[in-house]
Amino acid sequence: PIMGLFNDTAQAWRMFWGLYSQTGGAFDLSGGKPGVDRDKMVEVVEFFKKAVVDSRRMDYPAGVAAFTTGQSPFIFSGEWELPTFQSAKFDLGASPMPTLFGSPASYADSHSFVLPHQDNADEDRRRAAHQLVAEL
Repeated sequence: PIMGLFNDTAQAWRMFWGLYSQTGGAFDLSGGKPGVDRDKMVEVVEFFKKAVVDSRRMDYPAGVAAFTTGQSPFIFSGEWELPTFQSAKFDLGASPMPTLFGSPASYADSHSFVLPHQDNADEDRRRAAHQLVAEL
């Protein structure tokens, strides 16, 4: 297998967002309804369809096992797997996400920002908090 993390929804989202960003696609959150470039989204989904052969897909644990046992040459993962990879005792390297669509880009985050609900929130402070997160 080449790599098998598409069955995991979180990994599929990370891969999709990175590739969609490489096409120059973005989410426009400036209006009332989020805007996307549907054609660019379809382009990435079509790539997924060609890249994934049903009989060779794996779930996340199987993908990690295939990589750590040398059955897969690479894996798209994160720092949370470093202890697993170090315990496998093989020569490990890292590289940026390959550029498959025009511009270098990848998915990266700190997983989430939470702006808790407040029954009596100050609207100016709420807007300022949303603006701060949007600019990060």
